[in-house]
Amino acid sequence: MARKDIPLQESPWKFVRTQDGSPSLVLSSEIGVEEWMHNSFGAFEESVFIYGAALEKAFEWHLPRYEVFSLGLGLAYNEFIAASLALKLGTSSSVFIESYETVAPLREFIVNYLERRSVPEGFQHAYDWIAEACTKRFEIQRQELLSLLLEWKQSNQWQIKEGFHPSNFQSCTRFHVFLYDAFSRKMNPELWTEESLQKFLLDHSQIPAIFATYAATGALNRALKANEFVLLDQPGFAGKRQSTMAIRTQHPKI
Repeated sequence: MARKDIPLQESPWKFVRTQDGSPSLVLSSEIGVEEWMHNSFGAFEESVFIYGAALEKAFEWHLPRYEVFSLGLGLAYNEFIAASLALKLGTSSSVFIESYETVAPLREFIVNYLERRSVPEGFQHAYDWIAEACTKRFEIQRQELLSLLLEWKQSNQWQIKEGFHPSNFQSCTRFHVFLYDAFSRKMNPELWTEESLQKFLLDHSQIPAIFATYAATGALNRALKANEFVLLDQPGFAGKRQSTMAIRTQHPKI
């Protein structure tokens, strides 16, 4: 069963500025748990370090089509980075993204921004900051980046969908790239169980495939290994001991 949609006004979000200057959001859950959407040392740098690295590795495979799964749209850092790399590496027409987000306005604001319609001021500033950071980091043109994202959205190369649950995932797509940027086990325990992750990866992994997340857990590692993903030695961002990156090049043994 998909997670229930969360209206923004009923979810106590607040903007914060991380140490590299990039914007992020903080969410307080119904049970009183507060969690930053990104590492406080740098939302942009963390996204490039973990998810940009996975995308770059995948694009080196020179596949005719890339199916990308992105969990946790948020401020669309990973989608901005994917489009930036696609422009830089010449894979724009080959990338197909499914992004999942439970907060309905977060799904709407990014589209409104790309279509030059009104969005709340904080989001306008956030998207502007991310677009500018991507143009500098990846040495691309800002307007080309925004135009590509809009083109992807309008052509359905980029689909933004509602909540996700790994044990009951309805998509028939098998993915080459997994950007698993969900909130932590403390906030969303159902997204991190070994059984549900193992089934999700079994049913939805392509060959080749790469999986990346800021987290590193035993349950995740076991689910990846059960599906013939090979764990790479991947340090965490900003002094964290470990994050997770794994690559699959063969079918799992059933």
